[in-house]
Amino acid sequence: MTEFLISGYLRSGTTFFANFLNSQKNIYVGTDFLQTIFRASHAINIKDFNKILTEREKNIMLSELKGEAIRFKVNWFENLNTNFSTLLELYNISLKEIKKQERKKVIGTKVTITGKWINKLLDQTNIKVIYLYRDPRDVLLSSKNRFAFYNYYRTFFEWKNDIENVISLSNKNLLILKFEDLVLDTNETLKKVEKFLEVDISIDKTHTSHSGVKWTNNSSFHDIKKIFDPTSCFRWKKEKKKKEIIHTEIFIPKLLKKLGYPISKKYNSIQKIKAYYEYILGSIFYNKETIELFLKLRAKLLP
Repeated sequence: MTEFLISGYLRSGTTFFANFLNSQKNIYVGTDFLQTIFRASHAINIKDFNKILTEREKNIMLSELKGEAIRFKVNWFENLNTNFSTLLELYNISLKEIKKQERKKVIGTKVTITGKWINKLLDQTNIKVIYLYRDPRDVLLSSKNRFAFYNYYRTFFEWKNDIENVISLSNKNLLILKFEDLVLDTNETLKKVEKFLEVDISIDKTHTSHSGVKWTNNSSFHDIKKIFDPTSCFRWKKEKKKKEIIHTEIFIPKLLKKLGYPISKKYNSIQKIKAYYEYILGSIFYNKETIELFLKLRAKLLP
């Protein structure tokens, strides 16, 4: 039986992808299940899957998992073996309970923003990881349209850190996919997923239900009419004057190119300085390293 994790940054298509895989006969994906393993552990400064947990840490993790089970209306937690010492043991115990109920050939979960954990997951387990990334300009626009407490600088920093953590890795159990390839070159992309998970995937684009529940789109723009709808790709090209587009192209042109995304125009030094000035004002309370970064970049740009 294959175990895997779907991850990526928020608004990058991970829920859409998990929903699609859930339509497959031999695949089960717990969408947003086991977030506790990655997020609650980070909040209480657990940095390793094999760290021996204190009683307090174990109680916190179990309480958070119980909250997940209640929220998602699943009963696998009721039979969970609480005899564990490490985060890895808790993760494996949780997956084991899910396997018992779902009885599928491939069992996975979907959790976003796990970039810092992925290296440890690959090094310390046999779990496979599919990381889905999307053009950051679309990620930012979608986030702005979705979250009431959206902050451009925080979102940008988190996306950048998450993707940089992942693309620096090289592991046979890691498959990095581009959202736009999944939507625009579906057949070839799903062939890669089939090979990676060692399971057949139906590419019937109308087959999108799981357990009798009809698939619904997760777009923050509410304009997706069909699965693998190209409308979801490159929305930013209609919004080139927005800060999300201009600043992103100024801040990370090399990273955009590395990820296979075009830049819409060239920017002069004045435009760059203005962008960095707004950046420092907008993010000074979010990241203490921003001032140093700003001064370093300004020195490069100004004579």
